[in-house]
Amino acid sequence: MDRFSKGDYDIRIEEKGDKEIEVVTNSFNNLAKELQKSIEDRENLLKFIGHEIKTPLTKAKFALEKKDLSLLKKNIKDIDLFVSEILNMHLLTTQNLKITNFKAETLIAESLDKLYIENEENIQVEVEDFFIKADMYYMSIALKNLLDNALKYSQKLPIKIVAKDGKIEVISYGDRLKNDFSYYLEPFKKESSNGHGLGLSIVDLILKRHGFLLFYSHEDGKNIFLIKLTTKKANHDL
Repeated sequence: MDRFSKGDYDIRIEEKGDKEIEVVTNSFNNLAKELQKSIEDRENLLKFIGHEIKTPLTKAKFALEKKDLSLLKKNIKDIDLFVSEILNMHLLTTQNLKITNFKAETLIAESLDKLYIENEENIQVEVEDFFIKADMYYMSIALKNLLDNALKYSQKLPIKIVAKDGKIEVISYGDRLKNDFSYYLEPFKKESSNGHGLGLSIVDLILKRHGFLLFYSHEDGKNIFLIKLTTKKANHDL
């Protein structure tokens, strides 16, 4: 315990001895494990924020040099939104979700609005509408992250959104992911040559909090990210 208090967070106590000692030992090891995870999560969060905020800051500096006030305002808004989203992700629990009923088409529109798309022809949308019971704000962040990755790393445009039968697919052109899909769902995993994993941990967290599922497949040179939702048809009463 003295070593742990001095920063040796990897240390664990061998569980042996009298029953009472084993209980105390087990409790200490569980505490040490949870505290170590909490510290690592905090460090990873700071690294993630430091990495992701560089792009909008660089764009903001460029806009300032060019005296482009509209672009500067947009990037300041991006930074503000990013910080808010990250903090909300860190605090996200099933208890603070604001569950409402809304259409898939509405969710897609909200997600696209968060992207600030310059050319709308870069995204094709196919919707057979249905209702979704979820937190609109967090779900729009999840879908926005999938779309953002697709736009950034697709080998050619347009990308496609397909929503029907209680599912939403984001489809883009590209090579199959090099690692198992589960690798990219771990927080802050990222290969230098492939950024798909950067926002997927956030997407996975949001969907899990809702009881939804995220799947990945690669077919005919296309990466397909599929969100499976608990839904009601749009033409049915809620």
